[in-house]
Amino acid sequence: MTTLNSENINKGNMSSPSTLLRCLQIAWPVSLQSVLAAALGMIDIIMVSHLGESAVAGIGLASRIQFVLLMVGGAFSVTAGIVVAQYIGAQKAHAVSSIIAQILIVAVGLMLPLILLCNIFGVALIELGSDDMDVITISSSYLTITLPSLLVLLVYQVFEGALRGLAQVLVPMMLGAVAMLINVLLNYLLINGVTLGDSTLITAMGTDGAAWATSLSRGILLFLLLAWLVQQKHLCLPRNKTIKLKNPECDWSSIIKISLPVAINFAVWSLGTFVYQIIFGSLGTQALAIMSMLAPIEGTLISLFIGFSTACSVLTGQKLGNNQMDSAYRLGRNLTYIITGIALLTGGLVWLFQELLLAPFASYEQHTLELAAQILLIMCLGIAIKTANMTMSLGVLRSGADNRFCLMTDTLGMWMVGIPLTWYLAGSTGTLLWVFIATYSEEVTKYLLFAWRMHSKKWLRNITQKPADIPCAEAQMP
Repeated sequence: MTTLNSENINKGNMSSPSTLLRCLQIAWPVSLQSVLAAALGMIDIIMVSHLGESAVAGIGLASRIQFVLLMVGGAFSVTAGIVVAQYIGAQKAHAVSSIIAQILIVAVGLMLPLILLCNIFGVALIELGSDDMDVITISSSYLTITLPSLLVLLVYQVFEGALRGLAQVLVPMMLGAVAMLINVLLNYLLINGVTLGDSTLITAMGTDGAAWATSLSRGILLFLLLAWLVQQKHLCLPRNKTIKLKNPECDWSSIIKISLPVAINFAVWSLGTFVYQIIFGSLGTQALAIMSMLAPIEGTLISLFIGFSTACSVLTGQKLGNNQMDSAYRLGRNLTYIITGIALLTGGLVWLFQELLLAPFASYEQHTLELAAQILLIMCLGIAIKTANMTMSLGVLRSGADNRFCLMTDTLGMWMVGIPLTWYLAGSTGTLLWVFIATYSEEVTKYLLFAWRMHSKKWLRNITQKPADIPCAEAQMP
């Protein structure tokens, strides 16, 4: 387990090599795991690319619908990390197990009806994104097969978030690597089938094979994590005695107050990404295919820096839990500057290898590849501002449970600026390049608001106590 007690961290001194080293100790396993998770999405796209643009577009569209539910699950992962980090900082480790049990119950209670609704109205949602019957058929089948596994993944996400709050990040990283290898193997076997002489051992399932491979790998991932938690007798693992209808350390309303705004925020944001996908789909199957092939690349880029946001959240959260407000502010501010600079350099490096990244799609038409290269250039340039927003939102503001401000900012930037402008340009120009550039108006809006909020210091709060000394209740928004 990473040791977090450090004089430099307490002082918020991010120029110290030892402080940066501690941040990296938390960040690199989380980033690597996030890259592996993003790579899982890319694997499905790449391994069905030989089946044509419809296969790529169909899986990409289904993945965007799933992404909404994945982000709801991610909200509970973030909640677990926030609460655990502050409780550890407040020297209340004994309460962690019961709080995780509460978060799991709330999370499953919310996710189950969402999965059922998505299963019922899945085809209607898909038809919003494309009128190509091949794309609709492929996407609908993929969605139906993979939806149940989201409940399995939800449980994994909650435990993963709790482990991150404890700065125990190596095990999720290793399990993510194992899951990726299993997914690749199952993809190969189920997409293409296996024959031995004249005998067919495994029937080729095409895009359905990719769906089954994804679902099975998620189940294996959760099994391995639970086995490790049981073997370790881990403090995060709920037990019968820790599941209480009335928890003196953390009441149910407090869990809901913290998790619900995050879940709504993530759902609103991810729903917006689906609307963007609908807009891209309105430009034709070619545009939808391009965005489907490039979205995992952008996701991988962003994933590189999720670990730093997590490190920022853990370190600042522990300082907040220990009422060290000034050091928490300096840590968050300085990490934001550092991560943004690294992201800008990384975007330039990725662009140097753009031919290699687009090589798996060499069979596509030349015009498609040229347009994809232009879109990729914008992604590489825009990764810096996206990373800055992610760090300020997930790593800084949410460490103090400033969830409602994040919700309002994401909603304003996406639904009142980004989506309207993108929709207008799609109708007036019909040009994918300009439509994609317009999506960054959302990021500029969010950057201005997040930066103001971070420097205002209104997010600095200890959620383990109130003035009335009621534990785990979120303080009133200023």
